[in-house]
Amino acid sequence: LKKREGEVLAALGKEWEAKEAERERASARQRRGLAAAEAELRGKVAELEREQRRMRGVEAALTAKVAAAEQKAAHEAALSAHSEATAARASHSSQARRAKGDLETQEEELETTQRSLRLFRAQLGAAQQP
Repeated sequence: LKKREGEVLAALGKEWEAKEAERERASARQRRGLAAAEAELRGKVAELEREQRRMRGVEAALTAKVAAAEQKAAHEAALSAHSEATAARASHSSQARRAKGDLETQEEELETTQRSLRLFRAQLGAAQQP
């Protein structure tokens, strides 16, 4: 009976050791799997951080392009306004020259008319004297 008890205990001990060894192997496999998953996740996090930095660079470049485009549009609007003002000034200068020329012509016509009137009055005065 003692021998049988010793054999059963030995068998149970071996079975226990086998199960314990299997649990250790399973635990080791699980740890390796978790370590691999963790390494994969760390790699993905690093990749996402690189992509985020790249996207920030792209965003900064786009912001700079938008600012440059807005500045260019403002500059072109200012140039257009300046061109319009220059054209208006040229038109006004041209109108002023024409008006000045018209005024000079009218002044000459007035002088001619005044001379004619003086001559007529002189002739009229001479004709009225006996």
